[in-house]
Amino acid sequence: MPQPFAHALAWLGSVLPLALLCSDVARAAEGAQLLNFYGYHDCIQLSNDSTEVILCPAAGGRVLSYALEGANILYLPRGDEGWVWDGSSARAPMHAGRFDIGPEQMVPRRPTLWQGKWTGEIVGDRAAVLRSQYDASTGVQLERRFELAADSSKLECTQTIINASPQDEERTVEYCHWSRTFVNGYGTCVLPVSRPSRFPQFYVRYDPPNNLINFQPNDRHIQLVDDHLIINARPLNPKLGFDSQQGWLAYLSRQ
Repeated sequence: MPQPFAHALAWLGSVLPLALLCSDVARAAEGAQLLNFYGYHDCIQLSNDSTEVILCPAAGGRVLSYALEGANILYLPRGDEGWVWDGSSARAPMHAGRFDIGPEQMVPRRPTLWQGKWTGEIVGDRAAVLRSQYDASTGVQLERRFELAADSSKLECTQTIINASPQDEERTVEYCHWSRTFVNGYGTCVLPVSRPSRFPQFYVRYDPPNNLINFQPNDRHIQLVDDHLIINARPLNPKLGFDSQQGWLAYLSRQ
């Protein structure tokens, strides 16, 4: 009898720490899990009672869904489900929440960062980190940390640009954050202005030919109301620049 009892105690002693470990892992992953979405099998879902965020490591480290009460605000059309880059093709149907680095037209082509395969890791409650491969053309690797609030729709996204170039190159790199997110259309943009502004109309517009910067744009779809620029329909030309230092802008959807 004593010997089996001793084995039982030893087994119990090994099970209890394992059970506690599993319990800790479960708590750390509250509101975060892997799931299949939009043809991808390794997406990461961050969620609370009202909000769902779905991240896509397989193609560009994008945000595929940012949904409040089940309504995804991001543009994600049918027909490109499960698309992954083959390493050579130029076509890249990169929709929804897309990130990049800039300045525009000054950075080398970087398909590895823009549309290549990333890795994803759940790192805590409603939190995950996506990491790109090293991109030789720019000398950097990108890391994106996402954290969804426990009781609101607030999603914090932090992109870190890592100089990962080989030491023997002694390469200095300097880039900035560049986000180009596609949302469902026909909504209203709201942007608070800063005074003084460098721009007479509080914004500039890129006009053809050759994207010349127009410092005196006139567009009936862009109005200044109580120190806020209101864009309530498609602008005459869609690319605009602002010098607001207020730290936020909003998009009011009609969906």
